[in-house]
Formats: sequence, structure tokens, C-alpha cells
Amino acid sequence: MRHLALQNLLYLCQVQNHKGYTFIVKAATNFARRMCKSPFTELVCSLSTKWELESRLTSLMLINALIIKCPSEKKLSSFLARLENIGLYDELRVLSNIKDNAKLKQ
Repeated sequence: MRHLALQNLLYLCQVQNHKGYTFIVKAATNFARRMCKSPFTELVCSLSTKWELESRLTSLMLINALIIKCPSEKKLSSFLARLENIGLYDELRVLSNIKDNAKLKQ
């Protein structure tokens, strides 16, 4: 279910240009308010190793699409700061260590 939702959000972002970014940010903000969480927490959690590889890949693609479709530099810096505050860099570091460890085992 998570993977399908990520795919739909990715498609929306790719098709709608800047409107897709706006829709996704509003949806993430509204969801986060209802759940008493930070926006995009679930997106960053999708990068966790407990999820299958396809979900992690789609999460990275969605983050990349949101960065590309961001309508202004101010909103982009706010978006990246928000991701940094909820642990994006830590998750990326863990993912890079997994890749390095896999190479060492081969």
C-alpha cells in the first residue's frame, strides 16, 4: 500500500509541475497536523531498511521530483530544511552504508 501511494504521489508531482509540488506539500502538512507529526516524516521513514527496495527507491524518486518541481528557491530551502530536521541525511547515510557493506561482502 505504501509503495502504491508513493507511486501515485510521484506521478502527480511529475505530471502537474509546480501544482503537483503544492498539492503534495499541502497534503503532507494536513496529514502531519492530524497525526501530530512533522510534514514528510512518513516519506523519510519510507527510506528505512525495514521497507522493501522498491518503496525506498520510489521515495528517493519522489524526494528528487519534489526538489526539481519546487517553484522557488525560498520554498526549496524550506523543504530541504524540513527534510533535514526529520532525519533525511541520517537515513541516506544508513542506505549508503548498506551499499558499501554489500560491496565488501562480494
